[in-house]
Amino acid sequence: MRRIANGFELLRHSILPAALFTIVTQAVNLDFAHAAIPRPVTTIDSFDAAGEWNALVPEGVELDLSSDEGRNGRAIRLDFRFVAGGGYAVMRKEFDFALPANYIIEFDYRGEAPVNHLEFKLVDETGENVWWSVMRDVAFSEEWTTARIKKRHVTFAWGPRGGGDLERVAAIEFAVTAGTGGEGTIWIDNLTIQELPPPNANPPDPIASASSSRAGFEATLATDGDSTTFWASDDSDTLPWLALDLGGVR
Repeated sequence: MRRIANGFELLRHSILPAALFTIVTQAVNLDFAHAAIPRPVTTIDSFDAAGEWNALVPEGVELDLSSDEGRNGRAIRLDFRFVAGGGYAVMRKEFDFALPANYIIEFDYRGEAPVNHLEFKLVDETGENVWWSVMRDVAFSEEWTTARIKKRHVTFAWGPRGGGDLERVAAIEFAVTAGTGGEGTIWIDNLTIQELPPPNANPPDPIASASSSRAGFEATLATDGDSTTFWASDDSDTLPWLALDLGGVR
């Protein structure tokens, strides 16, 4: 039997293997005014010209940037080596564009590298204030993966400004920082940004549905806010699933 308490999977391995259980989250945009006119996706950098990016490394770290085959066209290739064990390998490029009030930034990446941290940074016109999103302990795959960074995932990192939202981007940095260190190669492609509708300050409660339910363990109990209740599939259900309709883009 599997049960979901407040959206978290609780599993009894003796009944069904974990591979048979999936949670499908449906983010349905109910803002029809915005849905009628899809927001365009803008390419920030296609990485067709690797020479426009500069390598920044401290002593004890090596980084070579080059152009290589990408997911679509060309990609930028980062060959790094943490000689001294720790440190960071940064590539940086100057830009000049305004950020919308709400947005999602995406890029594709793959790697043949040990587990390390991957940082995405936005820098303002002073060069001293930095906002970032950190992907910690990335187990890089040789297959292309898309990173999706929404505005709420971007936080102020450091600088004299002390906080607040970034309005205009003057530079972008990608940084590999030592988790396990070592050496390896990472490819990055298709850096884009898309404006999103304003976030809903009072999002609707998720609506739960399921492939089946046992009597007294209905799907609605997965989202009722009570830690003592839960959803359970029927014992005859060989491929149980629970779907959550979030009622909008989040």
